[in-house]
Amino acid sequence: MKLDGITLRLAPVEATAAYLWGMRGAEIHQLRLLLRFLVPGQAFIDVGSNAGLFAIAIAKKIGQEKVYAFETSEERFQLLQRHLDMNAATHLLAMRSAFGDRVGETTLPDESWNFDEVYWAPKPNAHPAQQETVPVTTLDSFVETRAIPRLDAMRLNARGAELNALQGGSKLLERPDAPLVLCELSVRKTSQLGYHPVEPLWFLIDCGYTLFVMDPKTGRLQARQPNGQYNALIVAAKSIHMPRLKSLCHSL
Repeated sequence: MKLDGITLRLAPVEATAAYLWGMRGAEIHQLRLLLRFLVPGQAFIDVGSNAGLFAIAIAKKIGQEKVYAFETSEERFQLLQRHLDMNAATHLLAMRSAFGDRVGETTLPDESWNFDEVYWAPKPNAHPAQQETVPVTTLDSFVETRAIPRLDAMRLNARGAELNALQGGSKLLERPDAPLVLCELSVRKTSQLGYHPVEPLWFLIDCGYTLFVMDPKTGRLQARQPNGQYNALIVAAKSIHMPRLKSLCHSL
């Protein structure tokens, strides 16, 4: 697969590889925006890295040493590591961990056995769900422990736990040089955790972000309207990001 001059090697696992090789879907628009937004030497964190498409492509653009990839599912984490090896991205920091509003551990349902997340369709020969216990950290704890001076962009794919992950990064996200944030919100996923996706939007606004919505078909950005758009691809920007975004997105 080749995107914006970046060549990626992907294992032909399930529908994911064909989906990405076909250059379809909102993920490609998000990745293109991040590849054009970030420059060498900057830092990127991928929360919910899955097979590593974002983390590996961005590491090839900006360098591996400041790219951090996190995945909770053991099966997906093994695929992520396989892709790191295939792409000689062994200096990229990959960890099996969830992000939340506290440090500890949690038990999550392993849904990778049952669904192809790209199409959200049942897999053949699925077996009963298992429970996976994974460590939990917070954005603030990770940044402080690693002495990371700055993160320039973050992709958040917490499968419904976006609110907790954001709350665990309040110190980072309130900073004027906080990262650009991309996340996909879904009423169906957040309702399983007992909250509405308007809550992470309120949180980001309280942290000083301006919210934009990405059209999943075209990649075009527009200001988010306050009266809806809860199932949406959100791009949250601070004032420090606006000159760069405007140079990349003529719709702003």
